[in-house]
Amino acid sequence: MGGQVRKLSTLLLMLCAVFFFVLGTAKAEPVGLNNEYTLSGGAAAGATSITLNDVTNLVAGDGLLIEPENQANTEKVEITAINTGTRTVTLKTGLQKAHAANVKVLRTNIAGSKYDHNTDPASTVATDPVTGQAITSGPHGKFTSNTNACGRCHQLHRAKTQNLIRFDISASVATSNPIYATCTFCHSFNGQSTYDVKNGMIWDTKDGKRYATNGGGFEKMVAVEGDPSVATLVKVTAKHRVNEVATKNADGSYKYVRFNAPGGYVETVAGGGEDGHIDLKCSSCHQPHGTVNGRQLVEKITTKDPTGNPVTVNINGLDKVNINVVNPFADERTEYNANITKFCSACHSDYNSSNAKGETGTYSKAYRHKMGMNAGDGLNDRTRNDGTFGYDSNKLILPTATLDGAGGAVVCTTCHYAHGTFAVVEGIKTYDDLMLNSTTALNTNGGTESAKNLRLDNRGVCQNCHNRTPDKKLPALENVLDPDQTGDLKYGEAGSFKNQKYLSPDDRTLVIRYDQYMLSQPGDFAAGTSPAYDVENPANYSLAQGAVTNTPVSVKLQPDNRTVVLTFAAGAIPVGSPPGSNSFTLTINNVMDLNGNTIQANTQLSFTK
Repeated sequence: MGGQVRKLSTLLLMLCAVFFFVLGTAKAEPVGLNNEYTLSGGAAAGATSITLNDVTNLVAGDGLLIEPENQANTEKVEITAINTGTRTVTLKTGLQKAHAANVKVLRTNIAGSKYDHNTDPASTVATDPVTGQAITSGPHGKFTSNTNACGRCHQLHRAKTQNLIRFDISASVATSNPIYATCTFCHSFNGQSTYDVKNGMIWDTKDGKRYATNGGGFEKMVAVEGDPSVATLVKVTAKHRVNEVATKNADGSYKYVRFNAPGGYVETVAGGGEDGHIDLKCSSCHQPHGTVNGRQLVEKITTKDPTGNPVTVNINGLDKVNINVVNPFADERTEYNANITKFCSACHSDYNSSNAKGETGTYSKAYRHKMGMNAGDGLNDRTRNDGTFGYDSNKLILPTATLDGAGGAVVCTTCHYAHGTFAVVEGIKTYDDLMLNSTTALNTNGGTESAKNLRLDNRGVCQNCHNRTPDKKLPALENVLDPDQTGDLKYGEAGSFKNQKYLSPDDRTLVIRYDQYMLSQPGDFAAGTSPAYDVENPANYSLAQGAVTNTPVSVKLQPDNRTVVLTFAAGAIPVGSPPGSNSFTLTINNVMDLNGNTIQANTQLSFTK
């Protein structure tokens, strides 16, 4: 009996030891990328430090997402130092907004790890030259043998969503669909990714500024970049409709809205009309686990041949899409090779035309713009004999393919955004409406032509290359977009503007807007290698306050190609200096629009603070 008691006591002691060991391990175990904290007290705008309820796992260089209930006040900051005793975190830049106590704070970037956006080089080729795999700074590909990336999206035994997705997207499914909701759980305003595809926005964790993505957005887009006080969102006018409401079937699967891609196979139904054969969703173009193509573009796309039989288009090997990202995770620029057209034409097959002299197309015959030509090669192979052709490479603002010897080739992304656009097309009946009596909503909007993901208003993309008989109207100043709008208004819609200009709360940033697309060229203003007529040349602007005159330290043309953000040195726009004076006059000279017209000399904008 005594031996049994001793054995039982020994067993209980072992169980207790195991319990306390597990308990201790659980306390010390890092939470990983989903670390969540709260503010232990309010924080004022401009504050360079905040106090958290805990600083476990945080290190200098980490990024933090401060996430109040008011989405407009959400901001990202970078940690430079931590006081573990007081749980105080020192920030690289001051807060843009004031925040109340107990606001949620998320750790977004892990310093020194593969998720650290702050250590990325100024330029990165999106395809690894050794492995041939697409380079990614997130959990989408290039997995090591001991990778921890799987846990970013999946949970093996306690998943909340189909496909073992770890997070609950049920609230989003009602207004979108499971795939879109899954992707935008991270790739959204409050998500952990730097890339917000809902709003076409990049959050730079180094300086907290908001920049426009090269592919546009699905719901909103950044028309004006900069600090949260200046950055301005507008509603998209056209998009690849990946967020259409999906129908849940009885077996738990989902039926997605189907489309017929313009320039591709058209699925019809008995009795006439179109049914659609493409389930358009994020995974139609992107593979979340990585591919050989840049930006995780899929390697195979299945569509149908003219007889309705399935056909698979391969985009790999010699057809691989290579992408170079300059200044990633900030004010980045994306460069493609010419194979991006092969990728897009997997669905839009007939639009990849090799000439414009005759009718082309597999699914339908028509005369079409030649693809792959150099932007300056002429009017679709036609002789320049009428004296009105005015291509000027210095005025080209549309992106052409430059990688792998492309040499400035015209590709799909030259004229179109991949995701969505805020460009406006006014009052033009479409070919479908006039000739085919089509009712498809993919190409039309209220009986007029949709913006079709075009990069510029109306037919600005045509004029930017061809420059036919330019208008001689001089550029002038117009009202600016209101940075306080939430992005629910389209560009130029009633209520989207502020009167004349916008001055940021820090009195350093002045926003103005022209009525024409303006000209900016690469160059070093300090060295005098940039033209005097460049809209970004600081010497073209002077701000007078009484007898005091200041020149901006930087000028930045915005994604809408009309708005300009002028940044002045600290204290350059003080109230009451000279005493009693808070009236200002901005004088502009030399700047030129894309038609080559120069603003009226000494154009002025007067305002009072």
